[in-house]
Amino acid sequence: LLFGISTMFKGIGSIQFMAVLALTYAFRPTRETIYNYVRMLAVWAVMIIPWHALIYARFGDDFIRVYIMDNIVKRGKYPIEFHLERWWFYFVLLWKELRPWILISLAFPIIWLIKLIRLPKNSTIVTKTRLIWQEITKEHIVFLILLLILLPLASLTRFQTRVSWYALPLYPFIALFLARYGAQFTAVGWVLVGLVGLDASRLIRNEVKPAVEVYTPSNREDIISASQKLPQKELYYLVSFSERQAREILPPAQQIDMTWVYGGNPCAVYYSEKKVHFVYTLDEFKTVAGVAGRLYLYNNGDEQFIQEAGKKLRVKKIYANDEYSLVMYE
Repeated sequence: LLFGISTMFKGIGSIQFMAVLALTYAFRPTRETIYNYVRMLAVWAVMIIPWHALIYARFGDDFIRVYIMDNIVKRGKYPIEFHLERWWFYFVLLWKELRPWILISLAFPIIWLIKLIRLPKNSTIVTKTRLIWQEITKEHIVFLILLLILLPLASLTRFQTRVSWYALPLYPFIALFLARYGAQFTAVGWVLVGLVGLDASRLIRNEVKPAVEVYTPSNREDIISASQKLPQKELYYLVSFSERQAREILPPAQQIDMTWVYGGNPCAVYYSEKKVHFVYTLDEFKTVAGVAGRLYLYNNGDEQFIQEAGKKLRVKKIYANDEYSLVMYE
């Protein structure tokens, strides 16, 4: 059920975790575990197939291109939209986000390495392999959780588009690993409890702090909120120079269908409560400018061009801040 929900929310990336579960059932290949896995697959399929079939029937190849080619294949092959982070990006991220937890988790492989070193030196490879497998099956829950962390992490590292929130599905399994591992050792368990308490108090303090501070909206949020109060149903948004320049220099292989849709400011659609036309070139803006009564939004650096594009109409400034302006022609 949870895998079905995760697939409906975040796409077919959840399949990698299901594949890891199939692999780890080798630890205990009983009829019950196989039956439970097949039942899980059936529930997952019942949840996801109707929606996917319906959307494919409606959009056809466009659905496959956006859902699979753009968001899975292309992100795997290319660093989409200037996400040029190196392969070790997620390791640095997890270190920054989860220390000292990462250091504590290293104790588990160290203990295992000590066990391997202490195996009788005169044992054959077959005997050592059998002893290692016995330890794995005895601690199969720990190894299951560990594989649910390491294999998806390896997959994410191989992906060329690396974004911090792609690692979020790993966090619950890291927490489970620490909890399961710490429960086996009283001393470690108490250390974990103390660290959890400190970490929880820090998180609560950080969450409560913004509630007592006065939030100051950014200039971009401010101008979009101002546009919401105006009666026009449409907003013509000349995107900023940096966004227009990015469109010129970003290689086609590193673009997807949605790259140049929302002008680097998708929240404008929601907060303005209008139909927003994102304009990416000055030539295109000339074709829509100079219409009396229309609402236009632009970065203040383009102000001279806005005047020139007005086709001899006067520019009436309705609202402005340090970065953006809302105008009409009259």
